[in-house]
Amino acid sequence: MKGFLSLLILISILLPYYVVAQTSTASYLQKNRYDLHSDFQFEPGDFKLFGFAAYHGSQKTEEAEIILLKKLLSKKSIQYYLPEVDFSMGYYFNEYFKSGDTLLLKSLVEEYGYRAPQESSISVYKKWQAIKSLNDAFPEEDKLQVVGVDCIVSNKYPIKLILELTTESNEWPLRDSLLSLSLNPQTNYSSFSDSESKELLKKWVADYEQHIDNYSGFIQDTFILNHVIQDIKRSFGKLEREPTIYENYVKLMPKYDFKKRPQFVRMGMFHVLKKEEKTYPSFFTRLINNNIHQHTEIVTVLGFLTKSTVLWNAKYDKNGKYRSYSIKRGYGIGDYWLEYFRGIKYLKKSKLSDLTLYKLTAENSPYFQKGNSDLVEVKGFFRRSTHEQYLQKSTTDFFDWALLISNSKANIPIEAMKP
Repeated sequence: MKGFLSLLILISILLPYYVVAQTSTASYLQKNRYDLHSDFQFEPGDFKLFGFAAYHGSQKTEEAEIILLKKLLSKKSIQYYLPEVDFSMGYYFNEYFKSGDTLLLKSLVEEYGYRAPQESSISVYKKWQAIKSLNDAFPEEDKLQVVGVDCIVSNKYPIKLILELTTESNEWPLRDSLLSLSLNPQTNYSSFSDSESKELLKKWVADYEQHIDNYSGFIQDTFILNHVIQDIKRSFGKLEREPTIYENYVKLMPKYDFKKRPQFVRMGMFHVLKKEEKTYPSFFTRLINNNIHQHTEIVTVLGFLTKSTVLWNAKYDKNGKYRSYSIKRGYGIGDYWLEYFRGIKYLKKSKLSDLTLYKLTAENSPYFQKGNSDLVEVKGFFRRSTHEQYLQKSTTDFFDWALLISNSKANIPIEAMKP
């Protein structure tokens, strides 16, 4: 009986604090929310890097990204666009911007699927078309340029870029072999398996490095070619993605003047976090920890799905022909009783529209409080609590803005797109 009375006393003491905390969060969010569809003045402050991320595979995420890009481009706040692609794919996205070649765009989106199958979709294809339309409205000096800093997952565009950066010569037979390989529609371009493209690239790289003086007269841009070769060489062994992204970014920084020319980064959620959750640092965290950019020079917006579905995988018949696709509406969106973001309920209760943006860094924000892991900690019915690792951290250590994405349909695979 004494134990029960003690429990009641403890609850009576803690309950008012719990109610106050809930009221404080709800009141704060109501004062710092924006309908992303509206013409409000988006003021993220001065930044060197702007990151946007959400769970993969839902259509309105791409819609939200275009709105954010449009608002930032209208103020000339960004000059580079860094998606989850390697340097060679980034190069050819720029070629699409110049040519408008939709066959090239479709191929790029298909290859994108080697890394994130949920992004190899019609929605992503249309997003790139929308980015091109935005870009076309600006003079040449203000156009957005794509730079890829991710690791290679497909050898198709690295091979294509090697061929573009070098000239044909009878003294370079392995270059001819690469050309023949690129003309074969059945070529396997996987960088993960021991594909024919991977094996030929190993031979080509070894030959190039051994006879570099013989080939120097056939190279148009040595810096870019050498960068692509380093990307390719990394793909031959065991690859750590975060160090690769970080190292590529730092290596390309002088060429693109990343210190002075702001960038928009669209990657997965982990990559754009500004602090370690445990001990392994993300791309953004590595930049901060190594004093490449300061914490205050990076702005991150994370998207949170609710009442939505995501593309899970495409389905093929035994001959490899596209048949259909599957979706998820529980696991995979981060708002499900078995897996959900702590504190997402506050966003849901105060939303203005299907795309509601919340500033978490305004004055008196509860998201500054140490031990507040709202929107960072993932909870669930059968999950062990990880709250202990956030006791000395706050939500705003990790990111600055939250975007609630509601009633979003799943992406549809690019294979379903009619010619």
